[in-house]
Amino acid sequence: MMYSLYDNVEPTVIDEDLLKQCIEEQGPANEAGRIAKKEGLDFSEVESLRLDFKNILKIDNLWFFTNLVKLNLDNNIIEKIQNLDSLIHLEWLDLSFNNIEKIEGLDKLTKLKDLTLYNNQISALENMDNLENLHVFSIGNNNLAQIDNVVYLRKFKELKCLNVAGNPFAEGDYKSYVVAHLPAITYLDFRLVSTQMREESVAQYQDAIDVIEHNERDEFKTKEKERKRIAEDHQLREAFVDGLKGSALFDDLFTEDADGPKLNQLPQMIEAYELYQSKFCKICEELVTFGLKEYESREKEKNLFLAAVNKAKEA
Repeated sequence: MMYSLYDNVEPTVIDEDLLKQCIEEQGPANEAGRIAKKEGLDFSEVESLRLDFKNILKIDNLWFFTNLVKLNLDNNIIEKIQNLDSLIHLEWLDLSFNNIEKIEGLDKLTKLKDLTLYNNQISALENMDNLENLHVFSIGNNNLAQIDNVVYLRKFKELKCLNVAGNPFAEGDYKSYVVAHLPAITYLDFRLVSTQMREESVAQYQDAIDVIEHNERDEFKTKEKERKRIAEDHQLREAFVDGLKGSALFDDLFTEDADGPKLNQLPQMIEAYELYQSKFCKICEELVTFGLKEYESREKEKNLFLAAVNKAKEA
């Protein structure tokens, strides 16, 4: 490993002393900087922090940097991406030149636009689903052996700049595959993707792309259906009528009734059972309709109240 020069050096811990030292070194050297040093440092006000070349082994103690926008953790000996959940305003993260083997711990960084994981030991692209605002991604010089890893990046519609050079798969005509499968990419390995290259690449892999797009449409429909179901369930809970829609409640009444199904097999009971079920479900639907109407009324009243409160605050 390239970090053999650190083998005989004790790993650095990210503690309060190190953080204060770095902030003071990176802060203004003028009068404002001297005043800040004298009065104390408020970590929550820091927007940019450099912790590069510190021989850091573990990411830790960054919880108070709640307004951090830019974070440098490159050129350390970090083995795992962790303890970043509180950095919800982070837009720029550099973790290049470390010993990271897996992409993880990024779920809360939904505002992240620029992510650099260059020169690590990563073997798969994963666990980045929430990074919907990603514009720039550098994953060069890692251990990505399978070129179809890049298909995972199709979900990032804002991704314009990508670096993958230096991975095991990045040999031969790999650029055509990447460009064809990532239509939003403008720069690949620090070079502009020409219109001609894009057209030729798409033509080369058109059949494979058609299959992928078909599967993506099916997946989108499934996710949209699930999203609507979750939204409806939430609304029913808020209206205090969850479990009343359809025949779910009626069916539950008979789940533990061992004799009920046997009784319903009798010819004289079938009609009575169906009539009872129909009336029962109709009442449930009426309760659902009433509950949702009352819920909408409460929401309107709440919104009017909040609007009045905000208006009073502004006055």
